[in-house]
Amino acid sequence: MGTALVLGVGYTVPPLKFSHRGLGEIAVALAHSLLVVQAGMLVVGGRVYDPAVFEIGLPLFFAVIPSISLSGLPDLDADKAAGKSTLVVKLGIRPVAVMASGSALAACLLVFLWSDRWPSWTLVAMAIHAILVIFAALSLCPRPESRRIDGVMIASLSYVLWFPTVPLLAAARF
Repeated sequence: MGTALVLGVGYTVPPLKFSHRGLGEIAVALAHSLLVVQAGMLVVGGRVYDPAVFEIGLPLFFAVIPSISLSGLPDLDADKAAGKSTLVVKLGIRPVAVMASGSALAACLLVFLWSDRWPSWTLVAMAIHAILVIFAALSLCPRPESRRIDGVMIASLSYVLWFPTVPLLAAARF
């Protein structure tokens, strides 16, 4: 709970101000992945360091990174003008698109390495979705001046849904 409080308050409040230092995206991804899975485990009476927490939480962390980091693209000029040093402001569009692609790939690979509970058809569908996210993110590189990211956001946000949904359905034996 302490970590969640620090991340939540520290996102915008001094002295931490994660969102102004290029760390806001990481704080959000951590809060919306591992910390949520740990909280869920506590609610059901489990241990926060149970291997299942990491089998679900780490791929989810990497799956959240593309959508949260790419969502800063349309705000690049305004954030720069306001002195807000987001990840996109610090690194630039191309490096963030490459990082988002690598993160989508990492999420996919972690599931393939760790999960024996995913039905094979979901692994195939999730891998295809990962490829879609990677190509969508990398499509921003040759023409970074185009800031319409609707398609990229739809692909990356819907990609996140695989990571909590399939394990929950598998646990419920659907």
